[in-house]
Amino acid sequence: EENLDFEVGQYGGTLRIPAWGDVFILENETLLEGPGILAEHTGEGIVEGFEVSEDEKVFTFHLREGLRWSDGHLVTTEDVLFTYEDVLLNEKLTPVFPVHLRARNDPEGEPLRVEVIDEHTFRISFAQPYGGFPAWLAKVSWMGYPDLLKPKHYLKEFHIRYTPLEELEPLIAEEELSEGEWWTLFNKKDILNWEIWPEETAIGFPVLYPYVKIEQTPLVKTYERNPYYWKVDTEGNQLPYIDRMWTEVIGDPEVYQMKILMGDIDFAREPASAANLALYRENEERGGYQTVMLDHHMSPFDLMLNLTYADPVWRSFVQDVRFRKALSLAIDRQEIVDNVYFGLARPTDLVPSGYNPQQANRLLDQMGLKERDGEGYRLRPDGERLVIPFEFTSGAPDQVAALELVIEHWREVGIRATLKAVDWGSFGISVLANEVQATGVWVGSPMWWTLSQSGMGIYFAWPLWYTWNNTAGEEGEEPPAAVKRLFEIGGVIIAVSPQVRQEMLAEYYLLMYEDVWTIPLVTAAKSPLIISQRLGNVPHGGFAISTNFAAEQLFYKK
Repeated sequence: EENLDFEVGQYGGTLRIPAWGDVFILENETLLEGPGILAEHTGEGIVEGFEVSEDEKVFTFHLREGLRWSDGHLVTTEDVLFTYEDVLLNEKLTPVFPVHLRARNDPEGEPLRVEVIDEHTFRISFAQPYGGFPAWLAKVSWMGYPDLLKPKHYLKEFHIRYTPLEELEPLIAEEELSEGEWWTLFNKKDILNWEIWPEETAIGFPVLYPYVKIEQTPLVKTYERNPYYWKVDTEGNQLPYIDRMWTEVIGDPEVYQMKILMGDIDFAREPASAANLALYRENEERGGYQTVMLDHHMSPFDLMLNLTYADPVWRSFVQDVRFRKALSLAIDRQEIVDNVYFGLARPTDLVPSGYNPQQANRLLDQMGLKERDGEGYRLRPDGERLVIPFEFTSGAPDQVAALELVIEHWREVGIRATLKAVDWGSFGISVLANEVQATGVWVGSPMWWTLSQSGMGIYFAWPLWYTWNNTAGEEGEEPPAAVKRLFEIGGVIIAVSPQVRQEMLAEYYLLMYEDVWTIPLVTAAKSPLIISQRLGNVPHGGFAISTNFAAEQLFYKK
């Protein structure tokens, strides 16, 4: 209430919202909801209510009566049981059981058990106390309802338990899959929360989101309001107010900015940047939008060196904490605050961050990186020029501007860095293949202790270590003890008492500070929300991202 003057809205209109991340968050629905960035007070969502046993091992949930999928079919505990028995417990469909669905969020913990009580009530049990489990369902790691709730009436048509293989073979062949490969067919037809934007197979898939996808071309994706969406306003009017949502695939960050300035976008948070604040304000009247400065929910840009990249020479210096500390000390963060964020942020204190190029030079020299080439750049131990090749995909100009300044700062201590913008598809493939040496991303941890296990992007700093942790050592590479401890803290911090949680969080901060596992730049940044002047129910305070979570209440004023 303190951040929004709510009005009962009017129906109609089309929302133009090109950024895929903005669409994903707008659409994503969770079983529970938790106001606040850490889901401190978890309450009802798709699930109408829930109870927790005194020992925090048993959770009883109550689905809303009359809740329907977007195609009109009722949602019942049959959907929960199908998800548990036929998907999670099926090794073809779930070869690695999700860590967050194991006791205490432990890779070696026992998987949850699901029991159906009646048509609308189900019970989840764990072998150990797991007090933070509701927070997982509400907020953590962008969890969506599909983890525990899938439309059985639709997906059973592609599951071998309900449909004979001979009936599936024509569909398998149509997808150009190997004969008998029904599980891959099923996964193609099962649209998870982050697939509602990119996948064409999302058209016609039953959902509980405010909008359903109805059309997709290589450049444009179109959605219309879910006729069975379950939320209503204060007077009982069904949400969302806006009839349609239209998104355009835009690969060039500069094109995003031009479309914003020309008024071709009605909602832009993710691609909007404080670096363009003056430009936004200057063009508000012409573009028909307003610039609302709200709180950024994350560390806006952390630099990551891939500590598990295959090159042994690269590893020899990036895994040395002196190197990472030197890079951090060589960054003039106040210049970044002043010139990129217009003073609307402050230098981070999560790592040693005082600008000290002299100390940075001493640390690099101590490591033996004294030799330089004719242009003054330091050489690697193998005699090649030491180069940090940054690859990243971003629609936020502040990240480009900040990294360009960092590259200049590092040049002063003899470190050469380069910048290459890539599209998300190729970038994702490269990351999974452990081919990205350095990148920069928004990071949720350690600001969000609930994300500290995987981090929102910290994965890129150690992909093979992360894989090792998430597969209980079956894949990837075993990390050093300090990283194991970070994984351990991140895994169980959500399951312990508040007092122990604070102690663990302090330890987490200390490990991040001492070892500089990532290189954050600034904190407490403001984030611009660019939004049409014609839209109502726009917040005037709080986190910018909260507008995405509650976008179903936006409406066009007559």
